[in-house]
Amino acid sequence: SSLTVALGGGAFAFGEGSAPLTALRDAGVRVVRTSAALAAAEPEPGVPLFGFFAPQTLDFAVDRVDPAQPSLAGLTRAALVHLDAPETGFALVIDAGRIGEAVRAGQADRALGEVLAAHEAVAAVRAFAAARGSMTLLVTAAFRAQPAGATRFTESNDDVTLFAEGAGAADLPELGSLDLVAVTAAARAALFGGPLELPTTLVPDGDLRDLRWRAADQRYVSNFGAGFNSLTGLSVDADGHGLTIGLSGAFERRAAGTGNAVIVLVDADFGRATGPNALDGRFNDLDGAADRALSRLNLAAPPVPGFGADFAFALVGGQPIRFNAPPAAGELVAFGGLRGVADRPDDFAWLPSTVNIAPQAVALPGMPGQPVAEPLPTRGLEVSLPWTALYPDGFPQRMRIGLIALLSNGDDCASNQFLPVLPNDPVQPCAGGINALPAVIVADLELSPEGVPAVRNIAIFP
Repeated sequence: SSLTVALGGGAFAFGEGSAPLTALRDAGVRVVRTSAALAAAEPEPGVPLFGFFAPQTLDFAVDRVDPAQPSLAGLTRAALVHLDAPETGFALVIDAGRIGEAVRAGQADRALGEVLAAHEAVAAVRAFAAARGSMTLLVTAAFRAQPAGATRFTESNDDVTLFAEGAGAADLPELGSLDLVAVTAAARAALFGGPLELPTTLVPDGDLRDLRWRAADQRYVSNFGAGFNSLTGLSVDADGHGLTIGLSGAFERRAAGTGNAVIVLVDADFGRATGPNALDGRFNDLDGAADRALSRLNLAAPPVPGFGADFAFALVGGQPIRFNAPPAAGELVAFGGLRGVADRPDDFAWLPSTVNIAPQAVALPGMPGQPVAEPLPTRGLEVSLPWTALYPDGFPQRMRIGLIALLSNGDDCASNQFLPVLPNDPVQPCAGGINALPAVIVADLELSPEGVPAVRNIAIFP
């Protein structure tokens, strides 16, 4: 296939006499630069049409005053006219990309204008499709955006909704909200036919339904406030990228680095006890909120020989972490992430991880506050720990990974929310009854013939 129509901004790179423009014309591409020229351009078989209507990005819809610059709906209608080929079909991508830009900047008028512009473009496609009856329309988003200052991040990797209409739409199952990998799979099925094959890639989006192993469930009502801070269950799975851990429950969202802490101790070689087996003063790294949360607790070792935490994940404040590599700025990870603790108890290694919390599991503090009415077993906090961090020298043929999860106040006070569960419920938080790690979840993994780790068994010791 080849690119037949490309319309938008970017004129600065295609000035008269420039090498890129010369290359396009040498390839037989027709180039237009105004609305009038676009309207006058008749479709010609085999002649691609490119349009550059602004030096860089197109103007926001509410700011557009130059009649030479077409609207998003105008670009859409022109593209459909030039692509209309019933005998071969076509795929058209329309990007209302400035919605997120306006939202992130807190510019409500521009954001609303871009949403309305996108609505007009979708209406143009629906009108075009109604006259033909053989088109599929898919509408989705790349991410959820929020104004700067509302949280640490202006984008979220929460699930997005997929809307489907037209030919083939009825063949898609009722999927609801999807991560972007699944959206891509659904689009592929609609465009090219065949069954919908959802990917096996695990996306840390807070939807725990794709995690195949439910490892532990909670028995006690949280003494940190059930609707605001709870760990109701732990699930786990693996793919070629890394180990994914899901914690269902309620997670209070505060300013990054403040509030309660979710902690997961990770033993990458359970049975060998190569790391510390307790949180009893062996850690002394106070450089950031996550490091302090790990260093301030005083919990003795679990009654399980062979456990030693090589790594620890901590998140303070319930904010997402969206990067997949160590960032340059330490401030972005001070409130959470994966830490290497075995070799550097006084100066943890900051390692890559990706974390997200499903909207249904986020609780907001304040008066009166917004608790999670009933935590769902399929929604919660989901963290992806890359294999390159856990096994930098390559996979062992067989892996045994030990896990312990708990909820603390970010300092020296542990709740009754442990997974595996505590043997007894010390009703009051920070009570003397919580003085040791209770048990260990052990996941046995093996490499598939393709060299991809897969979970084969889950057990709790002792």
